[in-house]
Amino acid sequence: MRILVTGSNGGLGTALVRTLLERGHEVSGIDAVANPRTPCPTVVGTLLDPYTVHRALERFGTPDAVAHLANHTNAQHAPQELVLRENMAMNTSVIMGALQAGVKRVAFSSSVQAMLGGIERWGEPGDGAVCPPAFPISERTPAHPTNTYGLSKLLTEQVLDHASGQAMGFGATCVSLRLPFLLSDASFERNLQTQGLPDYRWGGCEAYCYLHIDDAADAMALALTGDLPSGHHVLWCAAPDPRGGATLEELVEAYYRDVPGADDALRDRSFHDCSSAERLLGWTPSRVLSRARAGAGG
Repeated sequence: MRILVTGSNGGLGTALVRTLLERGHEVSGIDAVANPRTPCPTVVGTLLDPYTVHRALERFGTPDAVAHLANHTNAQHAPQELVLRENMAMNTSVIMGALQAGVKRVAFSSSVQAMLGGIERWGEPGDGAVCPPAFPISERTPAHPTNTYGLSKLLTEQVLDHASGQAMGFGATCVSLRLPFLLSDASFERNLQTQGLPDYRWGGCEAYCYLHIDDAADAMALALTGDLPSGHHVLWCAAPDPRGGATLEELVEAYYRDVPGADDALRDRSFHDCSSAERLLGWTPSRVLSRARAGAGG
């Protein structure tokens, strides 16, 4: 397949480009920053200019699929109003530009923050911090973004809901992958060494969800190339265990005893349900902290 990746020189973009090339696909990219070592031809330009995506389509031709990753990376990256305005400008330019050009598959890197929290300003749940509404966390978890980064992701999912349907004349297949905190090899190794109960502020509202960046790239590659029905599919992709050094039992006792489904999470050994991604994409994570610890201990 011919696939265009926006944000191709970023962390997830680099991993995705590598994954797609290894699987035999023809890949091109768009990124705001040049990288002389990039393995794919790339248009360098900002997606805040709505014509950047059109220049890429003219240069590379209409691809079979587009992976849209380029966005402000979190709510602290810029003033809140700027994050919302600029993310939505980039997202609508890419999505509408691609669909109007005849692209029939778009995969979007959404976020856990479309439905849950982000970095919290509170120290403990009793101080007013946001807990997950219930376990397991999945794409069916009610969406309540608490910052404009998460809101931009949720609004873009709604754009894809409408743009992928027949009413606008596109009839495309679109996938929004709600991704958690992504770990590089180095951060994965650091988490292996972490011990003790983590501070609630650093991911407690999301149950300390994570995903190794290569597993995120694998999920995105499957969303771009798999056999999926038309329409918009929102999928939650996360490792089954929490990052940090605490066990599920310790986290439930400290933070989640009053969250509905906590006992079921202990029984199932996970705060998360990614069965939709497994069913539709054939995806399961391979880089899991608890498995790596168990292997090291054995």
